[in-house]
Amino acid sequence: MRAIALAFCLAMVSSPAAAGENVFSDLIPDQGLGKPDGWTWKATGQAEVIDGDTIRLRGVKIRLWGIDAPEMKQMCEGPGGVPYGCGVAAKVYLEGMIGQNPVACFGDDKGTDLYGRQLAICHVANPVCLEPDGTTRNVCLSEPGPSWSLANINANMVHFGWALAYRQYSKAYVGYEATARDERRGIWAGRFDAPWKWRKNKLKI
Repeated sequence: MRAIALAFCLAMVSSPAAAGENVFSDLIPDQGLGKPDGWTWKATGQAEVIDGDTIRLRGVKIRLWGIDAPEMKQMCEGPGGVPYGCGVAAKVYLEGMIGQNPVACFGDDKGTDLYGRQLAICHVANPVCLEPDGTTRNVCLSEPGPSWSLANINANMVHFGWALAYRQYSKAYVGYEATARDERRGIWAGRFDAPWKWRKNKLKI
């Protein structure tokens, strides 16, 4: 199953020698980061990817705000109706985007989900995103910084089709989803159930 996922989104790069959590030391939180007013929680460092919309940073489990990625056990259909583990594929894509590069997350001090995960918007320095055909290119939607490229992880997961805009909680990423759908990126290349529908159906079994 993982081999199929890797075939959909294989990408890992070495970290730049200069990368480190101090890369964010002079970052002003409200400079183009899309951070909602009142969000003061912040953490920086190297992240561990748990699934397509969850990471662990500084020992804190973080749920990427405003997006919903396929669940780890979820199956989708790729081009030609070929089944594959889209939840695993989403996780692999996020791992490739982050690599070993530093991550900064901003969240609401009171903002946790039903499972106690911190809700946050996260950014990664020197990210790597894949073209829809699987080629490794630095095509992440990014914002220039003093000496690095900074990408909104939440937005890029939706933009490249490995997560959906979670409209129930935010419409911030609806435009990115439209682009992914129109260009048939990620899960949009085939057929799938929205993650929230998949979870609801699993609860009925």
